[in-house]
Amino acid sequence: MNAKPMSSLRPILSLVCLFIYLAASSPAAYAQAGGEITPKGIVYPRYTDANRPTGPLTIGTTIYNTGQNTHQYWNGSSWTNVSTPGSGPWIINSNDVYLNNNNRVGINTATPTATLEVQGTSFSVSRVHTITSAPATNTYIMPYNGTLATITDSSANILDPGGNGNINGTSNNASHVSIQVLNAIGFRLTFESFDFGNQTNSSDYQLILSTSSDINDESSYLAKLSFLQNTYPNKPFNLNGGFFILHFKALAGAPSVPGFKLRYQALYPVSIPFQPYSEAVGGGLKFNTQVLSFEGNNSRATGQYSTALGFFSRSTNHSSTAIGHQSHASGRYSTAMGAGGNTKGYDYSFSIGGGISPNRAGNDKESQMKMHFEEIRLETGTNGDFTITPTQITTNNSISVFGNNTVNLNGYGFLNRTGPTGIAPSAASVPFSIYASGRIIGSEFNAFSDARHKRLRSRSRGDTDLAQLNRLAVSRYTFIDTVQKGNQEQLGFIAQEVEQAVPEAVSKIVDYIPSVYAMAERVSYDSAAHTLTVRTQQPHGFAAAEDIKVITAQEEHKVRVGTLIDAHTFRLNGWQKATAELFVFGKSVSDFRTVDYNRLFTMGISAIQELSRRVEQLEKENAQLKAQNDELSQMKSDIATLKNLLLKAELPEKSAEK
Repeated sequence: MNAKPMSSLRPILSLVCLFIYLAASSPAAYAQAGGEITPKGIVYPRYTDANRPTGPLTIGTTIYNTGQNTHQYWNGSSWTNVSTPGSGPWIINSNDVYLNNNNRVGINTATPTATLEVQGTSFSVSRVHTITSAPATNTYIMPYNGTLATITDSSANILDPGGNGNINGTSNNASHVSIQVLNAIGFRLTFESFDFGNQTNSSDYQLILSTSSDINDESSYLAKLSFLQNTYPNKPFNLNGGFFILHFKALAGAPSVPGFKLRYQALYPVSIPFQPYSEAVGGGLKFNTQVLSFEGNNSRATGQYSTALGFFSRSTNHSSTAIGHQSHASGRYSTAMGAGGNTKGYDYSFSIGGGISPNRAGNDKESQMKMHFEEIRLETGTNGDFTITPTQITTNNSISVFGNNTVNLNGYGFLNRTGPTGIAPSAASVPFSIYASGRIIGSEFNAFSDARHKRLRSRSRGDTDLAQLNRLAVSRYTFIDTVQKGNQEQLGFIAQEVEQAVPEAVSKIVDYIPSVYAMAERVSYDSAAHTLTVRTQQPHGFAAAEDIKVITAQEEHKVRVGTLIDAHTFRLNGWQKATAELFVFGKSVSDFRTVDYNRLFTMGISAIQELSRRVEQLEKENAQLKAQNDELSQMKSDIATLKNLLLKAELPEKSAEK
């Protein structure tokens, strides 16, 4: 026999000594717990959770817990399991769980070939979808996220949950059968073949992919394939994540859907072609042709997918539509309506009657003009929408205004890209692109200000601007015209007062003032002479042939006084209809003053700069005075010091003299 080194026996001897010590120190307790040393091995003391020892105990004391079927040791404060409770082979080693030393785990197999291998007929895992083949011996897994697991059964798969060639597991047929598809990943399937049992006729069936369980809800259809029994369409369905229903439907006259087996296979993304058609449900018309033309009134639809309706209407281009007397839709995807409507070869255009030019938003862009009872909408495809309603104009893009109309103004203020801000004090005819009777409001107003558009004349003098602004009086006021301008208190300037201090900031234009601003006391309409006689409660102050503004319940009228009867009564000529009530606004004046607030603002900047210069000068002067003051203070201190020294020098001399 080969002798073993003493070091290899030390652990065994230590354990033996421990049990000898335990048996000798407390033999009754050790024996009572069933602990013993036998030739076959060491039997640890046996306890349950209820009777196991409590402290104080030596750290490392080991027992066997018969209630939990595991060894436990005392860690200094509690009993701790040495191994996983139970009788299986799994053990805990640090934070890793493994089988043997191959770093592979197997369920229902002793020889796993992958990191995790699971074998069995079926199992359920959270957030995993399964499809069972027929017969139910294999389970295919579709994970909730990540890459779609490979689903293979030769070249395709058989989906037959019933296991006997019938979707519902019975021999009963139905008008249609549905299968729920849970797809959380996104993939595409082609249904390769269908086995509809023993049916031998060739009636049509449909395979429908829908988001609704209601097979009659056609709005929920994602795809619909028609095929003959015992044939396969080899067409793909798109499944891009979510909840879907597959419907198998027998068309009218076909037998009910029998039991079936379905072979399917995953594909790369492909498109699903459908051939469109029109059908009159309940009637006798069905159009599968590319051209629809009702002839007999000399109408002609010669373009592909075109339509012509009406006397001498013409649709001569792709997908064009002409409706009405001598309408002509000559552009692709164009529509001409009404007498003489003509799209004049423009694509995606829309024209309404009378030879009106086509309304479109650019050459060959997807755009059209829609006219409704309450709005006019110009849809410009990728450029956004432009909508006009009785109360607003809405656009998803900016609005550019080209063209203008000349207006005579007796002086005006201006911001011009070719020159500085200023006024034109004399009368002039000026081209306007936008004229608003009220204010213009927005988040910002930008004027052209590039230096390359300007001729610099001089720099503003801040002292002059400050002196002028100091003469302005800021006032609180309300408007007389509360209907248009509201009744809120305003903070600003009175134009006539600004004119006295800064005349360059005031312009004069032609406009109406609320000189009367009251309901007429009496109104009389002469339908034969088309005149309206108006009487006001207060003197109106009008003159003959003077322009005034009056307002009816429907609209405002800018008219001229025909006959001045007296201080309270005047007559308007050319009035077209009777009116029960009339609001007299006031008369037109040629010296209506406007304030150029932009000029005042700019002058304010100049004045602020002047004040800044003055403050800077005062700060410099103050610093100089402070330095001089510090210097004087130092001189005063030095004089005091010299005075003290002189006093100290005189004291000994006075003492000597005494």
